[in-house]
Amino acid sequence: MLQFDHLVHFTASPEAAATKFQAHGFHTVMGGKHEKLGTYNTLSYFGLRYIEFIGVFDDVRLLEQASLPYSLNATFVKQNKAQGGLRFALRTTNIKGLAEHFQALGYTCSGPKDFSRKRPDGKIIEWQLLFIGRKDMVFDMPFFIQWKEDDNTRFQTMQQEGMIVEQPAHITGIAYQTSHAQMMQQLWSEHLQLQALPSFEYQPFQATAYPVALQDGFTITFYQPKYSKQRDNLLSDNKIKALEMISARSQDDFTIDAMHYHMK
Repeated sequence: MLQFDHLVHFTASPEAAATKFQAHGFHTVMGGKHEKLGTYNTLSYFGLRYIEFIGVFDDVRLLEQASLPYSLNATFVKQNKAQGGLRFALRTTNIKGLAEHFQALGYTCSGPKDFSRKRPDGKIIEWQLLFIGRKDMVFDMPFFIQWKEDDNTRFQTMQQEGMIVEQPAHITGIAYQTSHAQMMQQLWSEHLQLQALPSFEYQPFQATAYPVALQDGFTITFYQPKYSKQRDNLLSDNKIKALEMISARSQDDFTIDAMHYHMK
């Protein structure tokens, strides 16, 4: 079963992004360094779902590792280190099986590969990643993660360490804008084996929504604007520009470093 794991929010300063996020009432923690990749992060957990504010500490290492097809480093370089929500990860317990599944569908697969980061307290966190893509696609597919520790162990450990706390909202979905919304819904539901939900009109974005759902209830929604003037700085074609959240209190939408956080 695939579950939403985390959003990758690229930013010039993960520390500053975390401070801005805290100003809206959210809890954040320091993550650590991906030594080989030249990147580092701060994090905000919502249970096991989380936001990763990621930035670069070594441009040479970033470029060296960007040769791995469809990897995060490849995306960062392709997008000229543009700020915003660039990719997201789905969690699995069968990453090798997923690689075989996508290879059979004609995808280029990079991985599974072992990764790690070192926390400020010296603890090493380990996981495997799988990146997929095809040359005929104009958008990036999700990538896949399998943690070394099981979910229950990770949750209990991070709760004890104060990384997971009660938050004033919870993460419910990812929003894309695209002129190919119905096609993307069909492709993602078939290739990722997700449930396609009925389309609906969504007035806040003045768009028609085509959602797919994971078994954990998380939704990925492709919004197709009704009017060309709606292609504004809120949503950019074929890119993530909004993380959808439900708040336990009255809270307005906000934007941090080109990423829109939408309260439903």
